[in-house]
Amino acid sequence: MKKFSRYLNRLLYTAVIPASMLTALTAEATYQYGDFYYENVHAMTYDLEMVNPKGILYSGHIKIPSTANGHKVTSIGDNMFKGCEDLTEITLTSPTFIKNIGKDAFDGCSALTTVNIPNLDDWYKIYISPSTDASSPLFWAKLPSVDGVKIDSDITIKNSVEEISAGNFMASGVTSLTVKEFKSGNISYSIHLGTGAFKNAKDLKTVNIERSSSRIDEEAFYGCSSLENVSITYLEDYFINSPDPCLRTARHLNPYPIKA
Repeated sequence: MKKFSRYLNRLLYTAVIPASMLTALTAEATYQYGDFYYENVHAMTYDLEMVNPKGILYSGHIKIPSTANGHKVTSIGDNMFKGCEDLTEITLTSPTFIKNIGKDAFDGCSALTTVNIPNLDDWYKIYISPSTDASSPLFWAKLPSVDGVKIDSDITIKNSVEEISAGNFMASGVTSLTVKEFKSGNISYSIHLGTGAFKNAKDLKTVNIERSSSRIDEEAFYGCSSLENVSITYLEDYFINSPDPCLRTARHLNPYPIKA
């Protein structure tokens, strides 16, 4: 019986499974539903990752679905759209459950000009692999669009957002970042900039963080060669042993306390 079970798991792992069999699959299974292939990334919830095992070259306008066969699509896998030179536009269908975009997911998508998102608050939560610029669709499109209009390159956060995830605006066209102080009753909100959050955003000139507590992860501003003005009210945590050269050498870097 155990030998048969191992054989079945190996079979499921290598097979392309019809969508109708989704609810009976193990986490290793790959299956097709509509225009895309998926793998389970969570054995309990059946959250799905978009994958491209056949190297399909998608083109034109692609809509990233919220769900596939009733299960949430939460990830865009490594190399998903790699080499799709004729891909011009992607849309994260509302509501979006995308939490992760994998390495080199948009490598070679040189015609990609438009990235439609439901709202910026959802976008801030998406982890984009910071290992290569081509993981991010903004490497090509530079700025996401909301309601068909590209956002302003001067980003201002005034609400309760507490994180801009790793790689989120990597290699993008953002020119300034302002994070306003935000309180709800007696609670003051902090801000966390993930690893490589603005890595290689070469148009970024100004960073102004007014929160009473902030954390900046490694390489958050690495490669931001135009960065001139940095003002941080209070820096809770920072990679002191390997600080970003661009943040460190910004010509008008204001002094700020670093919590020991």
